[in-house]
Amino acid sequence: MRVKVYSLIVLLNSYITGLLLPVLSLLLIDKGSTLSRISILIGIYSFTVIILELPTGIMADLIGRKKTFCLSLIMSLLFSVVILLGDGFIILCIGMLIYGLNRAISSGSFEALFIDSYINEFGKDKLHVVTTRLSVLDAIGLSSGALTGGALPEISRKHLILTGTYDLNLIVRLILTVLIVVLAVVFIKETGANSVKEHITLKQQIKNSSNVVIKSKNIICIFISVFSTGFFFSSLETYWQPHFISLMPDDSAMVFLGVIAFL
Repeated sequence: MRVKVYSLIVLLNSYITGLLLPVLSLLLIDKGSTLSRISILIGIYSFTVIILELPTGIMADLIGRKKTFCLSLIMSLLFSVVILLGDGFIILCIGMLIYGLNRAISSGSFEALFIDSYINEFGKDKLHVVTTRLSVLDAIGLSSGALTGGALPEISRKHLILTGTYDLNLIVRLILTVLIVVLAVVFIKETGANSVKEHITLKQQIKNSSNVVIKSKNIICIFISVFSTGFFFSSLETYWQPHFISLMPDDSAMVFLGVIAFL
């Protein structure tokens, strides 16, 4: 029962991420950004994730993974509300900062808890099973969310005239995030086996983590590779949606945004 509920949480959490994949840049423009300022907003998001990735990972060790995951969901709700109700560049900056905080906090917290719980129940020999399950659920959630995210603007444009073109993506995201919060609070159990037994100071955590990175050539190479990949793909990720819209013959082809993001 627990494995099924945890799997559902992973699937839904990936799905709500996928809902914005095909339309994020267009959503920002719809809410008051200019084309030239999209890179600033995406930069705020990315910089927040980079700066807070390590501290929030340490926080998960200190306060527990369930609390950390629930906090990330609260940040996700706050982001959706701010972007849905807000308008203008300053509000968008605040929203993207919150979104970056959400991504940094959520990074790996629930997945690690899921893996620990699975190993406690089925043994370390089944580690490959749970990691494969996580990968498959994440892929299914992101891809199905992307397909849905491309279809929702068309539904909103035709049937919800009083809302913005991309507001339905945020509304669905809000509803599903509330559902995930309920599932997390009710069903996630962080037992003594997978909770923190020994509290280490924040300063010591940062020192230990930094030493691991500095002493490992493999980790340094991975960091360089990821940074380089992100740098070269950032312009493509930021501007492909507005460019695709400019090539469309009419609004009926908007659903292909989701298809491209799915692929």
